[in-house]
Amino acid sequence: MEQDNDQIIKLAKILADPLRFQALNLIKLGRDETCETPVNPDHPTSLCPTDLSHKMGINKTKLDYHLKVMVDNQIIHKYVHGIHTYYAPNLEGLKPLETWILNYK
Repeated sequence: MEQDNDQIIKLAKILADPLRFQALNLIKLGRDETCETPVNPDHPTSLCPTDLSHKMGINKTKLDYHLKVMVDNQIIHKYVHGIHTYYAPNLEGLKPLETWILNYK
């Protein structure tokens, strides 16, 4: 039980950062007509950091740090296709937080 609580607290702290929260929401929404990078054929809704940084209005270096934190904590998946890197939500990584919220009474 304590391990679950620690994981929930860790996820909440990570997502408390406004840039990470915004990035996760955009990654969850996926590609749209404004995306300029090629589509990843294996993960067609995944987003490239170039498109993500344009949508967020921040530089890629700053974004890369936040994406790494979310990848390292299994909140998002990272896929490499050719010279491009893409990101997609990892719903399994958010499961502890989802379960806690759904069971909160």
